[in-house]
Amino acid sequence: MRKQDLDLQIPYGVSDFWTIRRGGLYYVDKTQFLARKEARDRLIFFVCPRRCRSC
Repeated sequence: MRKQDLDLQIPYGVSDFWTIRRGGLYYVDKTQFLARKEARDRLIFFVCPRRCRSC
């Protein structure tokens, strides 16, 4: 892992992709996992915690 990767901050409450990328915030691309999720034969339910302000 590079030193500059360790200095990235987690973008709590930031939902704008360009702000995350251009602001030097921590981002993990999980696009590769979408096909696996869609191929599953059962429903995946994502729960947003109550303390989350974006819900």
